[in-house]
Amino acid sequence: MGTDSDIGGFQYAGNYLFASQASLSFHVKTIILMQGALANQFLANSTSEHNLRFNDPMDYMLNAYREISFRTALRAARDNATYSQASQSMPYQGEDFRNVYVTNEKYMIGAAVVSILGGLAVSITFWGWWELGRRVSMSPFEIARAFDAPVFGDASGNLSFRRFTNEKLRYGEDRRGRLVMGKVGEVKDPRAGVRY
Repeated sequence: MGTDSDIGGFQYAGNYLFASQASLSFHVKTIILMQGALANQFLANSTSEHNLRFNDPMDYMLNAYREISFRTALRAARDNATYSQASQSMPYQGEDFRNVYVTNEKYMIGAAVVSILGGLAVSITFWGWWELGRRVSMSPFEIARAFDAPVFGDASGNLSFRRFTNEKLRYGEDRRGRLVMGKVGEVKDPRAGVRY
């Protein structure tokens, strides 16, 4: 119509890239004439020159046009700021999952009370520690010495763990029928139903 076309460049690019022709003529011998890269690119493997097949190039051509359109849009947005600053509104509806923790105050208070009572019950067993007259620990060796374990009979008051690193000790019944901490082989398993 004598006016410029916005898609004239696309038509030119398509004609340049995809225009192709294949012709087959029979004379003394078979002559195959192919023009353009597309005919050569999509010629399928054939068993003979009389049985030529071509694969469908439509997907290839559409993907090429998509890439041309995308690159053209990028270039147009770079060259003209009004294109790149265009806005578009699109409706969107999505879902989001969040973990919500709700504290049951009754159970929380009950658990806190039980924890406090447990601490108080244990602390009662330490009542009167200041009357021992010396600094003590909860070391099993110190406790065993306090209960007069025979294996510690000749040990000094400042008992060291290093002295017993090579000894195998266990808690059990000695030859006199008492529960003590003694050497393996000198004490045996406590018996059920026996009061010590």
